[in-house]
Amino acid sequence: MESRLSEQTLWVEETAARLRLLQSSLSDEEAATRQRFLAEEVERSLKGIVAGKRKACLEELSNRFPTWETAGAASVPAPAAPPAVDETPEALVQRLVQAVPDLSESRKAQLAELLRKAGVSVTVRTEASLEIPQDLVTKMCLPPGRELDLERAIKLLAGLLEWTALLEKPAWKIWGALAPPKTPVKREPLPGGDFKAFAGRYLSDDPDTSSQQMSQALGNSRRLIAGLLAALAPASKKYAEQYFYRFSPDAIRELAQMEKGWATIESKCWNKYVDLAAGFSTQASIEKELRDIIAVCAEEMMLGPAANAP
Repeated sequence: MESRLSEQTLWVEETAARLRLLQSSLSDEEAATRQRFLAEEVERSLKGIVAGKRKACLEELSNRFPTWETAGAASVPAPAAPPAVDETPEALVQRLVQAVPDLSESRKAQLAELLRKAGVSVTVRTEASLEIPQDLVTKMCLPPGRELDLERAIKLLAGLLEWTALLEKPAWKIWGALAPPKTPVKREPLPGGDFKAFAGRYLSDDPDTSSQQMSQALGNSRRLIAGLLAALAPASKKYAEQYFYRFSPDAIRELAQMEKGWATIESKCWNKYVDLAAGFSTQASIEKELRDIIAVCAEEMMLGPAANAP
């Protein structure tokens, strides 16, 4: 005799003992009721047995029924073996698909993580009670009848935040170097410091960051960046016009002809050119003049032509 019971024999012994106890407690019940409870207990016990060993376990368990000596107990036939279960991958996936609608969002996420670890790429779409105002739907150019994909929206939001932060900070730094001392275009301090920190606090529903603050910060930066970019063309044109007006041959000749004296016109033109270039001869003076023109044009783009009216 083996000194150690096999796993199958051990299961049979434990299950038979539970069945005897259950049958004894149900001695006052009808036979059909006892039969149902006993069958349910067997099915529950079989869940811990691998599919390939269940038949042998049931056969050995059925051999124990004729030897039961429980007083007043009706003879209970051995429970029928459970129907074969389709364990193919397709059948398992189909059962999972049928069970998913009844799972919680956290449970869905756990299952998705298990599948990802097994090498199956899955996307969990969560239900979100998010009502999008019609004006935002129009701004986002959502196709008619199509819903917002939250996962893609978050990815796009992260990219736009990165893009905005990349442009916003250097734009204000450039404006700080170009702007006239009394310009009304100034950057308001942002809660949290830089724009990315401010945006993070806003997205996490921080009570100290309001939608009005976010709208104002975005509006100011948007106008500044657009104003600086739009000012490049008119500023370069205006600078070229001023340079041509002062140093073109015709302009210099016209000024030279107004000079008195017996010198030749060529000599007067050269002397006039030297006089004009004297105040325009350094790199710093040229750079300052160009910066001033860009600042004037940028202010006009941001505030309108009346911004620099006398």
